[in-house]
Amino acid sequence: MNPLPQIMTLATAPVLYLVNVFTRIPVNASPDSDWRIYINAPALKAPFKPKAVRFGAVSIVEDGEHRSDFNEGFDSPSQALNKDKGSDGAPLNPNDPYDAWQGERLGTVQTEAAQRYEDHAALRMLARRENRRDWVDKDGNVVGEDDPSQASVEYEYWRKDQINAILRQGVDNNATNHSTTMTNAEHAEKALAYDVAIGLCYLSEEDLKRLRVAADWRFGEDLNPGDPAYPYAEYFAEGVMRKQPLSDWLKSDPEAMMPPKIVDQRDGLL
Repeated sequence: MNPLPQIMTLATAPVLYLVNVFTRIPVNASPDSDWRIYINAPALKAPFKPKAVRFGAVSIVEDGEHRSDFNEGFDSPSQALNKDKGSDGAPLNPNDPYDAWQGERLGTVQTEAAQRYEDHAALRMLARRENRRDWVDKDGNVVGEDDPSQASVEYEYWRKDQINAILRQGVDNNATNHSTTMTNAEHAEKALAYDVAIGLCYLSEEDLKRLRVAADWRFGEDLNPGDPAYPYAEYFAEGVMRKQPLSDWLKSDPEAMMPPKIVDQRDGLL
């Protein structure tokens, strides 16, 4: 791995920190001083206290005398590992860093499979960054991930170290809380249901199928060529638009260009 970016980060971080302290450049625009958000929605028919649910249990976070049931707390990758593995009759492989993990486990077979899949994708990209010809072929395929039986001993050691780092360094990852509301079915039943427009649906089964396909980027090429979303399938399949990198497409296609009335300037810049 090239150490230069890490060295430059360490060298410039203190300087940039001081610049930020003295200039206080805002990251986001500030609202007007008289901005108000009125909380005037009608009362729920059956009021309830919201609760975040993780791995089938209410997520409880305590800070001194304060307690919250609506905060997901830490969201470490290791929590997704199957808590019953080893005691449910499934054998543990001591050479598998997931099976050898001695920390907290809260998950199921499904959540562990999802975590392994996510790490598998991350390891593939990390291996490509290493730029080792014996690890990655000319087409960018990572042999040790695509066919573990063909992995070299060196790659296996490297892979174990990377997985252990993911599990170890992620023990105090803060949850994003972006989807806390959706973790509990009670929220949907007693609150979100009132936020859905009720009326007659005139969409046909074919219309709904087309919308589902358009909403899933994996199936973009299955759309009718006349569909307005069809041209964007090229990006999800190949990473380019109109045979151009996005950086060029944004400058050449009027549809992608920033409207002239938008002032591309941040307040407070030096």
